[in-house]
This record gives sequence, C-alpha cells and structure tokens, in this order.
Amino acid sequence: MISVCLCDPQPIVQQGLKAILEASDDLQFVASGATLEEASTQLERLRPAVLIVDRGFGMHPLLEWIAKARQQHPETEVVVWASAISDVECFRALQAGARGITKSQAHEHPVTVAKRPRRALGWQLPA
Repeated sequence: MISVCLCDPQPIVQQGLKAILEASDDLQFVASGATLEEASTQLERLRPAVLIVDRGFGMHPLLEWIAKARQQHPETEVVVWASAISDVECFRALQAGARGITKSQAHEHPVTVAKRPRRALGWQLPA
C-alpha cells in the first residue's frame, strides 16, 4: 500500500481526493490538512510515501516548503496539484524537489505522477 497525505485549503477538494484514494486497492489515505504547517506535521508524524500539495498556497511559500520538506523527509514524494501552473513554475517546483506536477483537470492520478519521476507536464528530467 502506498500511503498518501493531502494538503489543500478547500475541504471539498480534500473530500473528493480522499474518496478517490480510499476507492483504490493500492493507495491508503492517511491524513489531510489545510495549511503547509499541517502538512509539515503530517510528514513528521506519519511519514507518507506521497504528499499531494496544492499550488494555491502561492509559489514562493510553496517552493520554500517543498525544499525544506524534501531535505527533512527525502523518503516522501511531493506532488504539486494545480488548477493552473506555468512552465516556469513547474520547472521551479521540480528544482525545489517536487517529484511531479499534475493539473487538477488531468486524467492522470496525482499518485501516478509521483511514481513516474521523469515526467511532469511533458518535462523530461535528467536521469
């Protein structure tokens, strides 16, 4: 089972993603939070395999948070979940340590993106 935490400020999004994760045979929803501080607490306490975090927190705070989270918890794959994100923002998130980026309208599941580390919205990362 792949353990997954969510960090999104919108309760309806949390509930929808939770329902999708709970319906999966190989994914285990373990927690959700509405702030980056709550996400940090989840990482420390639960050490999930994947943490899906919303881009809506703002790129600068998000980039700083990703870099710190990856440094402190390299075992957790961070996936940025966004309704809109530019190519530059994608590149910066990947540089900060995000394992993948997925748009909320995408047909691919965010956890699937984390399991394909060289691919994020068409970006090819060096091996």
